[in-house]
Amino acid sequence: MLTEVSVGRRRSSHGEPFPTVGDVNDRSEPEADRQRFIGTAAAGEQLKLTLVQKRRPGALFAYQIEGRPKPKRLFQTAVKLSGDSVCQINGKCVTVMDYVNRHRDIPIDRIEDLRYQLVEVAGVIVPEDVPESGG
Repeated sequence: MLTEVSVGRRRSSHGEPFPTVGDVNDRSEPEADRQRFIGTAAAGEQLKLTLVQKRRPGALFAYQIEGRPKPKRLFQTAVKLSGDSVCQINGKCVTVMDYVNRHRDIPIDRIEDLRYQLVEVAGVIVPEDVPESGG
């Protein structure tokens, strides 16, 4: 029996290799822990987000971008920062999550995983995307 294997290496928008699900060999890890290592098939510069698609998640993820602790009332803090409603911020995050999932092997299904993907891995949400207080 002949087995064929192909290996691909993905890179972030900064050119640094980042781990993917294939790099996590320990199946004893819970699925939620393994998902944080999954990258997209598209590098950050290939994920074309509009200004609104960056600004609303930017308000939600401002704490991470600015190096602050996660607020207890995450969405309410984002509303104060952006001037948008909870519905607008959540709706845009869902839209962006759907878009990002088109490039993924395993879909993102939590806001926290979306934050990790957009801020930490792809680097497409940056300090310039955090709105000034009040929109």
